[in-house]
Amino acid sequence: MSNKSVSVYIPTHNRPLFLERALQSLEKQTYRNFQVIVSDDGSSVDNFKIVQNIIGKYNSSFSDLVLLRSEIPQGACHARNKAIEASDGYYVTGLDDDDEFTSSRLEVFVKSKYLSTYPYLSTGQLVDDGNKRTKSVLYLNKETSLQALLFQNVIGNQVFAEKKHIQEVGGFDENFPAWQDYELWLRLTKHVGSGYKLPYHTYILNISHELNRITNSNKSKMAVDKFIIKHKEILEKKHIQTLYLQDLINRSQRLQVSDLVKYMNFYNVTISIKYMFGQTFPNLKNLLKKIK
Repeated sequence: MSNKSVSVYIPTHNRPLFLERALQSLEKQTYRNFQVIVSDDGSSVDNFKIVQNIIGKYNSSFSDLVLLRSEIPQGACHARNKAIEASDGYYVTGLDDDDEFTSSRLEVFVKSKYLSTYPYLSTGQLVDDGNKRTKSVLYLNKETSLQALLFQNVIGNQVFAEKKHIQEVGGFDENFPAWQDYELWLRLTKHVGSGYKLPYHTYILNISHELNRITNSNKSKMAVDKFIIKHKEILEKKHIQTLYLQDLINRSQRLQVSDLVKYMNFYNVTISIKYMFGQTFPNLKNLLKKIK
């Protein structure tokens, strides 16, 4: 077990009630040697006053609770980088303001036997849609290698890593409109080697407030294009095809025959067929899930 300190960074913008829920989940952590840095990205005056009150309310719950503020909004990645720069922990990990940690999350990381052999760790997620929590099963209990990451984000939206490694690769790219976490994990893995994804589900991804939103297709498309251009020296045709296909799936776009002709290959045929099956026979798909 590592006794080295941990810093948890939380970017936030005009969502004080979500922030309080996130802090409540940190308050319940079984591992206690950690710092919390809340990085406010230019919230309105009224919302920032609420944030300040929340910080005051939870100040006694943590040994070190820090509030940073940008006067004008500069994006979540700027808020993350600012928090990482200000952090004191040997290790850093993130928590989005609308998500939560399970009570054992930090303890799972610091007690892991893999912490001494891999430069970063991650876990599975519990996806909460407001009615139920579903365990993500992607790539559990495996190395998160560069080769795997060239096809898709097998890690998720957070890692547990040494602060110095995140800073060595320049932190989050603030110019990306989306895919910022994935893009950083790729650079991190290229720099320090494979990480490891533990077989636990310790991060609660709350999506109920996003279900009725219309996905910004242009923003996502811009991100995948930018991702491919930035990393073109290590991406092969099979990777690029799969990345574009994954983007369509992430945005819940209906796959056309032309999409399959353009993007499907040996490496993504399974996810292509599964996704098309779910689109074509949604009721049968749900029935099969119940039978299982």
